[in-house]
Amino acid sequence: METDDLVNNLRAHIESISDEKIELLDFDSLRDDLKNATGLLLNLDQKGKLCDKLLDGIRSEIKKMSLAVSRAKGDASSLSLTERLLKSEDLDYEDLALLKQQVGAEFDRTFPGKPIHKIMEKGNSSDFKVGDFKTGER
Repeated sequence: METDDLVNNLRAHIESISDEKIELLDFDSLRDDLKNATGLLLNLDQKGKLCDKLLDGIRSEIKKMSLAVSRAKGDASSLSLTERLLKSEDLDYEDLALLKQQVGAEFDRTFPGKPIHKIMEKGNSSDFKVGDFKTGER
């Protein structure tokens, strides 16, 4: 049964009870709707717990990346701002995703994925030989 249908059925049962039209109340239908509501609420509770775990994981990942960037740069101001944003009650999923994207981009700039020497190889420096850089003889 769809959630909207279940809600509408339960509203109808509530109206019958509140209008004191007990003789119009279908107890079999009420029982079935309450069973469906119980299953739906349990499913919703499981999804809520899973959602909380996922959000906590995202928050933890953002905090770890921000901490690493802060330590690498020696500046704790961005870390404290990030922590305050993560603790904010007004932070919805879109804001959290945007914050993760921004902190991730800063993390990638601070800690590039390729070693610097790999990036340098793509330039015109391939004409050099190791002997050009030797300073002493053994």
